[in-house]
Amino acid sequence: VESCQVTFARSSGPGGQNVNKLNTKATLRVPRHQQGWIPSIILQRLHEAHSQYLTKEGDLLISSQRNRTQEQNRQDVFQKLASVLVDAA
Repeated sequence: VESCQVTFARSSGPGGQNVNKLNTKATLRVPRHQQGWIPSIILQRLHEAHSQYLTKEGDLLISSQRNRTQEQNRQDVFQKLASVLVDAA
């Protein structure tokens, strides 16, 4: 989705030398002003049941650092987004 911004940062936790060199943690952000593609009823339910994924500004923020590569974590944040939206539907 074009309104989603994915950034990468250094992961925390175990991982040997890799963890200190590579930006493998993926964070997906959907700014509040770009959430028009999400139906209003689902946004309302997100605020009620999944507020841990929302910033004070109302941005949707999902992170993943469970895998060792950027690509796997990028895929994981989109899977988490889909799961959260389905759960709120």
